[in-house]
Amino acid sequence: MTLETPAPDTDADPTVPAQAQTRLKIIDGDVHPALRSLADLKPYLSTQWWECLQSYGTRKRHGMNYEPYPKSAPRACRRDAWPEDGGVPGSSLELMRRQYLDAYGIEFGILGPLGVTGQGELNFGLAAALATATNAWQLQTFSRPEPRLKSGIVVPFEDSDASVREIERCADDCAFAQVFMLTRSCDPAGNHRYWPIYEAAARHGLPVALHVCRWSPLHRHRLAFLLHRGERGALDVLSDRRHQSGHRRGI
Repeated sequence: MTLETPAPDTDADPTVPAQAQTRLKIIDGDVHPALRSLADLKPYLSTQWWECLQSYGTRKRHGMNYEPYPKSAPRACRRDAWPEDGGVPGSSLELMRRQYLDAYGIEFGILGPLGVTGQGELNFGLAAALATATNAWQLQTFSRPEPRLKSGIVVPFEDSDASVREIERCADDCAFAQVFMLTRSCDPAGNHRYWPIYEAAARHGLPVALHVCRWSPLHRHRLAFLLHRGERGALDVLSDRRHQSGHRRGI
């Protein structure tokens, strides 16, 4: 596949090199901002939910709260991605600008917050509060001071009503570029219970991003999604899975 080089802009600034005027723009759809600590969310949580978080912590349905990365590459990050003033990779806007946005000429980065965001939280009230707080935090910490970083609307996807309310609250702000979900849902993503979320996103012209993580039961969900849709592909996946299992067992 070849890409045509755009024609030079005749009205462009003559002091800017021609290569910079015609280069393809880079939009990264997988940028993960990080909290320095839970205290970053405190200004955006009510007293009730902050005390709940401090007293009971989070309880996610997928149950895995540690990060399965090797000691040689904690958080799957470069060694020099850790801010000098403390915090974890992704928590420093200044470092993100210097090491990433400016260094690689990124036009836009689309944010997808992970960690304590309310997604997958068993307490639906806390889930909605954390999602709202996360959206306010990423907006004020990253997207407002840096227009190249577009926020993703984090939704408590197991509660479709709360998710729709959060989409409606945020969608008119152009700093948000997508609706952000995880693949670790209780039911397959095609289940009717999630349709109101997709409909709300469609009303506002927002794409829905589903972030995949390697400790998620992805194959089961993919197969269940196909079976839910009644697609022929499900039988092919199932047949292939049986063949692979049989091969491993020497059959």
